[in-house]
Amino acid sequence: MSGEMVYCPDCKQPVEIKAAPPEAPKPVSSPVPALTPLLASPNQQSPQVATASRKTSGKAIAGMVLGIMSIVPPCVFFFGMVLAILGLVFSILAMREINRKPLELEGTGIAIAGVVTSVLGFFAGLTILLIFGALGGMFMEFFKHIPAMQQGMQKP
Repeated sequence: MSGEMVYCPDCKQPVEIKAAPPEAPKPVSSPVPALTPLLASPNQQSPQVATASRKTSGKAIAGMVLGIMSIVPPCVFFFGMVLAILGLVFSILAMREINRKPLELEGTGIAIAGVVTSVLGFFAGLTILLIFGALGGMFMEFFKHIPAMQQGMQKP
């Protein structure tokens, strides 16, 4: 088709058709996955890469929520310590599960936050327990002597 003479349909003048420039390479619509082998044979298909998104571990979320609840002031006493222990267990189980299935699960940061908040909640509950235990012992000792003081005041 190059080098041919044709007539313009509007002005009827002869026009020479030159060779068309080579086509530019088409852009690739999707990048090549990193797991595709560089030198794959033509008969061999490239491995399929999972396109589904990873799910956040439910145990990691539960561990973080329980850890946060163990710090909340109304829950800090005995109930907070129980929540802290449960939060620690769920968070550790979540980290183990995420390490076993890294392509399916995510949430390592959430599980770490659960461990941290659970440990803080446990020690906060333990500290409050020790403080109230010491204060309770002092009050018991104080109130134990009140009847004796009242009897001593009544006798002239």
